[in-house]
Amino acid sequence: MSTVANSIRDGQWPGYNRDALAVWERIAECWDAYMGDRGNDFHNVLVRPVAMELLEPVRGRKILELGCGAGLYTRDLLRAGADVVATDGAESFVNIASRRNPGCEILRLDVTSEEDWAELRRRHTWFDAVVCNMLFMDVAVVDLMCRQVASMLRSGGVWVISQQHPCFVTPDAELVAAQGIAGQRNSVMVHRYLNVEPYKATGIRTQPETHYYFHRSLQTIVGHLTAAGLVVNGLVEPSFPPTEEPFQPLSYGSMPDIPPVLFVRALKL
Repeated sequence: MSTVANSIRDGQWPGYNRDALAVWERIAECWDAYMGDRGNDFHNVLVRPVAMELLEPVRGRKILELGCGAGLYTRDLLRAGADVVATDGAESFVNIASRRNPGCEILRLDVTSEEDWAELRRRHTWFDAVVCNMLFMDVAVVDLMCRQVASMLRSGGVWVISQQHPCFVTPDAELVAAQGIAGQRNSVMVHRYLNVEPYKATGIRTQPETHYYFHRSLQTIVGHLTAAGLVVNGLVEPSFPPTEEPFQPLSYGSMPDIPPVLFVRALKL
């Protein structure tokens, strides 16, 4: 089997590590300006409430956040009473998150770096829970992250992962708006799912440049978690609720039956 085919099957593309992280260094300020103090609908409706529910209990627990970005969800965890260690691979995001969350320990951690994980382990030996929101699909190599999280979780601890839904959000998925007997509706036409190479796209409309996405099928995601010794004990597919707002063509907000986000919770026995 070719190198490309093996990478697709395993969901590992080490040759992209440096470039993928470098883009986030350059676009961090743009993302912070866009999300601000409140975040967007994806964060407030689909990510924040589900992540908090899957992490429960939060108060008084020591939680590691991977890919904290500008620290929006960090603030949610702090307000919920967690003892938070927040990390991001982009120094630009670490600086922004530190400004937004004074007093919180926020560290640079490239999850593809053995050295960065070793430094984290020198500071902290265990966590009650780990969370990474909308990070998994941005990381070129995930096996190291999976092994390290498994080793640092206490027995009974959980890792909560959210990412774009791999079944419905791919570079070859088309949003289709059509008028039918029942009225207007949006649909998703999926052309490829299992064999998708790394691609570049925008996550917010104001991005000055595209960033990398690394598609992994459900079997690949679960495979990495179980290979690290974790057990999947939760799966949630949040979608936007039905609304009385006017129909928005080509919008996930007008597709209450299509989840654009996937949550996986993994348990350390």
